[in-house]
Amino acid sequence: MTLTEKNIDQLMNYIVKLEFVMLVLVELTGFHFGIGGILGIDDILKTGQYVMIGSLRIVRFMGTASEAGYLVPIIIPPLYYYLNKYIKSAESRNKTVWNIVLILICILFHT
Repeated sequence: MTLTEKNIDQLMNYIVKLEFVMLVLVELTGFHFGIGGILGIDDILKTGQYVMIGSLRIVRFMGTASEAGYLVPIIIPPLYYYLNKYIKSAESRNKTVWNIVLILICILFHT
């Protein structure tokens, strides 16, 4: 099977969308995957893995894949791909900018 530019574009688009949907799902439900189970809000408050901005509590990305070594292969290739695409092509800039914004939001919540 030969990978075309369209296949790679679809793959990167799916990665960004899936990552963002999972981020929203985790933040809305308050459940995080930890080693040995699912952590609820009480468990997260005990760990201190959150940041307070005013009255808004933002939970850090945590669990079995929370280390940077696990996140970099998922976040950086799509970011590099879309930044490169933005520089080279003026055709699909709206979609490219949208994906870059989603990636940056994910990076913000993961760190």
